[in-house]
Amino acid sequence: MKLAGFKSFVDPTTVNFPSNLCGVVGPNGCGKSNIIDAVRWVMGESSAKQLRGESITDVIFNGSGGRKPVGQSTIELIFDNSEGRIGGEYAAFSEISVRRRVSRDGVSDYFLNGSKCRRRDVMDIFLGTGLGPRSYSIIEQGMISNLVTARPEDLRVYIEEAAGISKYKERRRDTENRIKRTRENLERLTDIREELERVISRLKRQANAAERYREYKAEERELNQQLIALKWRDMDASAEKQRESIRVQDMELEKLTTDSVAGDTGIERLRAELAEKNEEFAEIQGRYYSEGAEISRLEQQVEYQRSASKKVLEDLQRAQESGQQMRDHLEQDKAKCSGWEAEIAELQSQDQQASSAAEAAQKNLAEMEAKVADWQTQWDQFSSNSSNTQRDVEVKQSSISHLESSITQMQQRLVNLRETAVSDERLQALKSELDGLETQKIQIDKDLAEVIRLESELAAQVQKQRQLEREAIEALNNLRQQLSVDQGRRDSLVELYEAALGRTEISSDAWLQANSLTNNQVLADQLKVDTGWENAVEMVLEPFISSLSVDGLAGYEKALVSFEGDSIALIDSNIAVTDVRPDCLASKVDNPAAQALMAKIRIAENLDQALSLRANLASDESVITPEGIWFGPGWCRVRPRNSNDQGVLSRKSEIDGLSNRVADLTLQETKSASELDVMRATLGESELQLKDARQRLAEKTLQANRISTEFSGAKSKYDQILHTRDAQIEEISSTENRMAEDEAKLNQTRTDLFAAIESLDKLNQQRQELQQHRQEFQNALSLARTEEQQARQTS
Repeated sequence: MKLAGFKSFVDPTTVNFPSNLCGVVGPNGCGKSNIIDAVRWVMGESSAKQLRGESITDVIFNGSGGRKPVGQSTIELIFDNSEGRIGGEYAAFSEISVRRRVSRDGVSDYFLNGSKCRRRDVMDIFLGTGLGPRSYSIIEQGMISNLVTARPEDLRVYIEEAAGISKYKERRRDTENRIKRTRENLERLTDIREELERVISRLKRQANAAERYREYKAEERELNQQLIALKWRDMDASAEKQRESIRVQDMELEKLTTDSVAGDTGIERLRAELAEKNEEFAEIQGRYYSEGAEISRLEQQVEYQRSASKKVLEDLQRAQESGQQMRDHLEQDKAKCSGWEAEIAELQSQDQQASSAAEAAQKNLAEMEAKVADWQTQWDQFSSNSSNTQRDVEVKQSSISHLESSITQMQQRLVNLRETAVSDERLQALKSELDGLETQKIQIDKDLAEVIRLESELAAQVQKQRQLEREAIEALNNLRQQLSVDQGRRDSLVELYEAALGRTEISSDAWLQANSLTNNQVLADQLKVDTGWENAVEMVLEPFISSLSVDGLAGYEKALVSFEGDSIALIDSNIAVTDVRPDCLASKVDNPAAQALMAKIRIAENLDQALSLRANLASDESVITPEGIWFGPGWCRVRPRNSNDQGVLSRKSEIDGLSNRVADLTLQETKSASELDVMRATLGESELQLKDARQRLAEKTLQANRISTEFSGAKSKYDQILHTRDAQIEEISSTENRMAEDEAKLNQTRTDLFAAIESLDKLNQQRQELQQHRQEFQNALSLARTEEQQARQTS
């Protein structure tokens, strides 16, 4: 089973099931249930609740702290069918691949051996095999208790599946459904047949009506021609009157044109005078605007000077008021200053006497405080030295005890390490075994990589060939469909074309056979008309469009007397036209007989051009447009045409195009069919090669897994022993170094301890002397402070 993007399996993962009975074991949270869900999901499980989710898209990996979510999930199960246990159309395959893919939009796709299929096709394969989305072959947590407490109806499902009956019951249900649908289809076919009988009856009536319509249409055409002739006579008379009126209007137009020219001359003279006046007006207007701008500038300057003068006067008035206030304050300050100077002179004499006494007391107090400060400094230094020395003695005693205990422990540790150290012989034996396994693993990995590369290339090649085969089949079906459509269209047009030429009529067959004209071509078959001029050519050649082409008319004049059909026309194919003018309709066809009939018919691109050419036509000339509007010197002819009514020549042109297209499509269809056969043969060979490659891949994978497991175990064991040995060597060396350092520290600490004890005795003697000096300094300092306070109060 191959997983990619399914729940916790974000990276492509392959799970092998080497035997008929497999178990999935592991600690909680390692993904056991996800593997079981993947098996059930790929075999057609459609309930998200059964897969422990809210929706079917919950099976897609939704991202984590270090990984982005993926867009789709794919599971593929590959079964070994070398014994041919799966019958039907897949019995010939030695491997059966079942794959399911789901995208973020919730669309699930199923594939059997790489071909897209339905969910029903996947489930049909596993009917009766014990496998399925909810079968007994997948035993998960809680299933045994469910089987024990199951109802008889539920147990019957498992028993029938184990006995292989379920697939027959499913087929029976499908067959009954198909029979039911077939009966419904037969009922609908009966209704359709009755409806078609009614349609056929109605079509027969319509055919009779169409025949009568054809007769009435011929009569209508004749009456229309008579009506057009009458209308043409009336229009010719009306046209003569219009021409007379036009001559009168032309004379009036000439007179008005002369008056118009005189008026234009006067207008031009007035325009020149108007231009001169406009120039003078523009010059005067420019001077006016210039003077107005200068006046505005002077007015603004005057206004600015006025506002500035007003502001200066206001500032001068405020400055005068401020000066008067400052003079008043100055007089008051001078009066106060005189009184303060008298008081200062009286106080200065008293202050000098008090200051002398205070300075003497402060000097005595400062001397005593300095002596007390010196003693305090000596006492602080003594206390610090005494405290440090006592603490140093205690620390060194503790260090000596700790070092002695540590040295004893390290000596015992060294004895134990030397006894349990790993030997070099054992380490060398493990290294030799590991090197041998590593050599085998490297070789197996190379072989496996080569087989994987070959299998991937063959799988990609088979997938590409299958895609090409599907595309070729689709293209061939489209080609055949288009060929069928074009052939049907061509056959329908041919029938209409033959009917339009009268070949379906049998009234003149006997006369044609009697005169050996049965195999002669009609004029329409020999015509090739330039694109766009089919209607015009058919308009002119309408009486001759179905005429038979013969080699000269001699010998057929008397035979025409005995003709009894509707109508027939013969045309001489030996007629030669020496000069075909490019502005005549004859230049639009390549048949000499048709060119002879159209040599005097000129062409016009549109109705306006036709009307302009009509005035200069000779008596035997005419002019025609591409739409089939035909004018002569004194006549015109227009054949109204329905938008859906296609002419004979237009139809023939389309038939020729369809015939060429059908020939090309037939050639392409034959070539595509041959290429498809070659492609299928190549695909079969590639599938056989892919099967062999996958078999070799499975063998190499098993061998690689076995060697990899052995190598990993040996490597782990060797690394562990090597790590233990290195750690032992390092610990022995470290212990010896620490023990030497601790012995050196112990000797130095004992020496320092003896020196600290001697210093402590000297400090005790110094403490007694400092305590005697402190009492003397305290008495002298109290007397000095009392004298200084009395002098300060007096001052």
